[in-house]
This record gives sequence, structure tokens and C-alpha cells, in this order.
Amino acid sequence: MTQRDRAVIAILSALIVVLGLALAIPTTAPGAPVGAVSPGPSGSAAAGPPPIYREGVVGSPSSINPLTARTQADRDLSRLIFSGLVARGTGATYVPDLAASWTVDPTGRTWTFMLRPNARWQDGQPVTADDVVFTVGLLKDPAYRGPLANSWREVSVAKIDPLTVQFTLETPLAGFLENALIGLLPEHLLAGTPVTELANGSFSSQPLGSGAFRLVHWDSTSADLVPAGTAATAPALPGIELEFFADPGALADAYRAGSLDAAAGLAPADAVALAGLPGSRLLTYPTTTFTSVALNLRPGHPELAPPAVRRALLQALDRLAMIANILAGSGSQADSPVPPSSWAFDPAASAPLASNPIAAAKVLIAAGWKKGASGWLAPKAKTPFTFDLLSPDQASNPIAWATAELVTSQWRSFGLKVSHVGLAPTDLVARLGAGTFEAALVDVSIGIDPDLYPLFASSQAITGGANLTGIQDATLDALLVAARSPGTDAARRTSYAKLQAALVANPPMLPLFFQDDLVVVDSRVQGPTVRSLGDLSDRYWDVLTWRLADGR
Repeated sequence: MTQRDRAVIAILSALIVVLGLALAIPTTAPGAPVGAVSPGPSGSAAAGPPPIYREGVVGSPSSINPLTARTQADRDLSRLIFSGLVARGTGATYVPDLAASWTVDPTGRTWTFMLRPNARWQDGQPVTADDVVFTVGLLKDPAYRGPLANSWREVSVAKIDPLTVQFTLETPLAGFLENALIGLLPEHLLAGTPVTELANGSFSSQPLGSGAFRLVHWDSTSADLVPAGTAATAPALPGIELEFFADPGALADAYRAGSLDAAAGLAPADAVALAGLPGSRLLTYPTTTFTSVALNLRPGHPELAPPAVRRALLQALDRLAMIANILAGSGSQADSPVPPSSWAFDPAASAPLASNPIAAAKVLIAAGWKKGASGWLAPKAKTPFTFDLLSPDQASNPIAWATAELVTSQWRSFGLKVSHVGLAPTDLVARLGAGTFEAALVDVSIGIDPDLYPLFASSQAITGGANLTGIQDATLDALLVAARSPGTDAARRTSYAKLQAALVANPPMLPLFFQDDLVVVDSRVQGPTVRSLGDLSDRYWDVLTWRLADGR
């Protein structure tokens, strides 16, 4: 297996999600009940269970399906409604979900999963090996264009018996369990549905999964969920209502008014301010979202080829100012693509490069550059080096756009002739895929088990992979393979330390920061435990333990 979703597999597709293209709200949303019972607004029931937990999120659903989710609301709902073979545990561990247990052979190629005999879909039908084979078949269908496609390209699956499936990997991969998190789909409801019709079909507007919560009603303003009775452990909450807001300001106002127990998806400064209200607190989840400047290292762009030049460009930037001014302090400086919150991070191998424009200028001069009255001249050049810094436009990704503005300002102060060009997500993806850029500010989801092979391996620049920079480095390739190969925890940490050191010395992408995901919650909300997130929807990893302290 050459690519995986958690490291932005098929980055040209995944970037559309990351950059915010998927924030479109459907012009018409299904208003009919998905199930037979709706909990209704909090407190509307005459008697019975206490009012449900209410959370406000930015955006609205469009395709509630783990394979076709477009928006954050889609991913949030899918996380609650569907379940995978495994689920996230504490730290970087995985725990059984639909699978009761699993084994892997010594080579790391063959993974066998045994399903829970009592695993059920929310219509009462059993979850079987056929459902696993069916779901993987959709992911491997050539017509499937979702960001998960390449995660499964070199994986084959076979049914051993009704409750046993076996995966065979063309390339051994230590972190294959990350793939097993994907929510399964029911064959008995979707058999015969073309994968091209899955995103907009009736199932994705009235989904039925095997997760802990069942969707009973949704429209463009809210979604109501109740315990499904299918989880191995019943949730403590009697229900969840997600309220959708197109305007973050309206979400903040609703929380201030006391109609919500939590608010997610706000801008960092707004979340920090809201958490300052009496009876509120801020949950700060470190994420694996790597914000960096990707540099074009293909043969037609020789100016940035020397590693010393790229490190000088990084040293000219003040990344701590970016975190303070753009993220309201809710982030950490990136010194390599491996997040500081990751089990694989080695602080000694990812030594910080402090902001020092004077030292950076000396490095450029030593590399043959000259600073003229109108800008820096590359070796043998007669005119200043001039380039554009591409980024998502402000509407699709305000944080990325603001970061690119600040990077541009700092580089101009350093003497570089650079212009910031914000693009619509589809246009940016097209430019990145075609390699028609000098520098681009991008967000990449590295994943809980970081596999950097898709992002930097030489082969991934020429086979439709995620190597945006086009870097070709045989030494780096060997380190990338070693880091993703099966082995003991100690051996993998050693391999990752060597890889991080190589990427610090020879950075294809200039590391800026890792963002934090912020959720504001009322003090009555108990249970959420902060951990590293690959996506904001991962905040529900321990939702079964959540409750409202006063029993509301």
C-alpha cells in the first residue's frame, strides 16, 4: 500500500475538504424523520428522559456517509452514526468496535479481524463479513473519487467465514489499524447502488449505521440523535442535538444565550473569548493538521533547490507571531511534519529553528544570493527572484489565508519580492496538481500514526500521489519506507527520529505550525477527554462517557 488517508492520501482530493470547499449547505435538506422517534427540542417532552446534550457547529450536512462526507457536519454525524472495525482508544491505541479481536502476521502483510457476534445495524440486521467486503469494494471502485480511495488501492480483502475477514497488503504497513477506523456501510441496504450515486443518494440523507447513536431527524438547522442500542457499551447521554450555523457569530450568540451546551468550529480568538464566560471552559485538542509552505522542487525551479536556501526562508519567518496573532495562541510551532503531540515525535531530531532574519540573510549570501535595492537575486540572476505565494481564499479557509498574508508580509520585510494570491479551492488544487507554482500555503492532515511516505516519496510525485513539492531524494525514500514498516515501538521511534532529522535538514515544505481544535463547553458537560485529533470529529472518541452533571 503506497498511500493512506491519514497522511492526506490523495491530497488533491483531501485538500478540497481541508480548504473548506465542502462547506456548502444544501439548498434543500430532508426534513422527514429518518427514524420513527424524534427527541424534539430540549425540554419539549412531557415526561421521560432528561433533555439531550446540545452542541452548535459551523456548517451544515450535505452527505452523511463516512465515504462521501463533504462537510465537517457530515463528518461529525458520520462519526456518531457509523462504526468501524476498531475505534480510537487512549493515546495512540486502538480498541475493538465491530471487531472483537484481530491478529497480524509477522510480516505485517496479513491482518485478520473477527467480528462481534452481536454486532448489529440500526435496523436489527447483523453486521457480517459481507459488509466489510462490500465497503472495501466501494473504496476500491475506480469510480470512487473520495479522499479515502488511495488508502485501499493496494489492499485486498477476503471473507473467511461470516464473522471473519482478512486483509492482504501489497506493502506491509505498521499503522494499518488507522484504516480499520473507517465506518462500514450495510450491504443489505446499498447492494447494487453505483458508487457514483452514493454521495447524493437517499442513504446519505437518511443514513443507517451500526454506531452508538441513531439519526432520527435532520434539516438544515439541526440534527437529532438518540442511543441506537447497537454499541457494546451504551452511551450515558440520552441523546444529542447538533445545531448548524452558517454564521459563526450566530453560533457564539446562541451559546451566550444558554441554548447550547457546547460550541465547535469557531475561530480561535472567538472560542477563547467565549470560554471566558462564567461557567464555561475551553477544551484544547492538539491536532495533526500541518500548516506549511510547500515549495516547488521540480527541475524547472532551481532557485529553491539548495536545502540551505529553504532553511533560510524558514528562518526569516516568525512562526511564534503567527501562532499568537492568527491562532490566539492555540497551536504549536512545527519544526518537522511530525506533530509534537505524536508518539513518533522526537524533540532532539526536530530541533527548532528560531526566527532570525539577519542570520537568514547571511545564509543566502553564503549560498550565492545577492540583495539588491529591489530584492534578492538568485545566483547568476540579473533580476530579483519574484514569486507568488498561493493559498486558499479567505472565504474558504480564513486561517490559511491570514497565515499566508503574514508570511508574505514577513518575507517582504526580509526583502523578497513575493505576492500573496488567494485562490478558490478547486483552482488551488488544480495549480498544485499541475505543479504550476513556486510556493503554496497548505494544510495537511498528517494523522495519528504519521505516514509521510505519500507526501515525500519520489514515486508519489509521478504516480498521482500526494508529493506536491516533487522532491526526488533516494536517501529520503529509504527513511520514509523504514518509518512506515512494521517493527517494535522502539524500532519505529528510531526510524522516525532519523526521518525527522532528514526533513529538518532538507525541508521540502517549510513547517509553520500545528493548529489546535477548540471546543467551548458549559461546566455541566463532563466526560470529554482531550487527546490529539486527526479531524475535529475525533472529539467524539469518548462520547459514550459524556454526560451533563446536573442530569439535564
